Amino acid sequence: MTQPKQPPPGVETAPQGPVVPLQEAAARLNKDPRTVIRAIKAGEIRGGAMPRPERLRWYVYAAELPTAAPVAAPRSAWANSRHEPNRLAGSLASARVITGS
Repeated sequence: MTQPKQPPPGVETAPQGPVVPLQEAAARLNKDPRTVIRAIKAGEIRGGAMPRPERLRWYVYAAELPTAAPVAAPRSAWANSRHEPNRLAGSLASARVITGS
């Protein structure tokens, strides 16, 4: 069995409270995951990386993130379906212009 990947020195490896996976944290911060990792390494954001055989599992403490934005209520199927023919026709027209058909 391969040895687990180890995080850089100074990065914690065991969460001490509620955490959020890297991808979710990056989305909530509107940042690239690599930027969030750099911030964790620099101590700008509390987080860490759990050692795993294939790769590190990066996390961010939930308290470091803004609260999730409220999600808009889904539109009814009727509201979506009545505009569908126009959207499809527009897509078809665009494709014809691009291909020259």
